[in-house]
Amino acid sequence: MATKPNRLTGDFRYWAVDAGSTPAGDLAKRQSLVELAPLLLQLGTKPDGLLEEVVRTFQLPEELAELAPPEGMSPEGLAPPLAIVE
Repeated sequence: MATKPNRLTGDFRYWAVDAGSTPAGDLAKRQSLVELAPLLLQLGTKPDGLLEEVVRTFQLPEELAELAPPEGMSPEGLAPPLAIVE
């Protein structure tokens, strides 16, 4: 029995899965972000941008990214950026 083209076409559904979207991959991303956050701030990353990434990575409510920092916490109170020596 020969296969005809109309038997090969059909109602197929395709999807792709990002290898990084596994639970283990998500956990690794979160852990890396937690470990690198202080260094990123010292290197000059804007706190607002880092906060947005934390909210997105940990799937927190978007409103948290829009909150003002608590009193007594300002970018000026952070450790100074690391000096880059060439």
